[in-house]
Amino acid sequence: MRKLWNILVLVVLVPFLSHCAKQGKSVTPSPAPEKKETIVGKTAEKKAVTEKAEEKKSADGLHILEAVVCRSIENRAPVGTSNAFPADVGRLYVFTKLATTESDSSIMHVWYFGNKEVGTVKLPVRGPQWRTYSSKTVNPSQKGEWRVEVKTANDHLLESVSFKVE
Repeated sequence: MRKLWNILVLVVLVPFLSHCAKQGKSVTPSPAPEKKETIVGKTAEKKAVTEKAEEKKSADGLHILEAVVCRSIENRAPVGTSNAFPADVGRLYVFTKLATTESDSSIMHVWYFGNKEVGTVKLPVRGPQWRTYSSKTVNPSQKGEWRVEVKTANDHLLESVSFKVE
């Protein structure tokens, strides 16, 4: 195949270049077309995660990828996510997945019932992509609007997750 290519170059390209040179024309090759990036599998997932992080609020090198309220955590993932829960739910969790440029930092989950702060949990962040959660026991008498603010150690608000206990 290589011999065929060499012959083709000699037979076609050399006479063409000679002809152009005789007529005083310059022959410069055109630049190769730009390759479009093709993303497959996990690379596409990582790109989507990065894009989501850029869309979300960030501060102090922390980017929230996901923040949800759920009934439990299984295999480091939220289960039973919702924005409304029955009064007899018992315990609720706020799951937070984030990306960070810092090697060792922390976030806080600040729990509010109505406008009253009812708990603060400091959570370590020890990797470039980190999952963490906090939980709160909800009494059946605590029906109403709830929210959890995800904040940096420097008290910058990253995300606020609202839910209702009915």
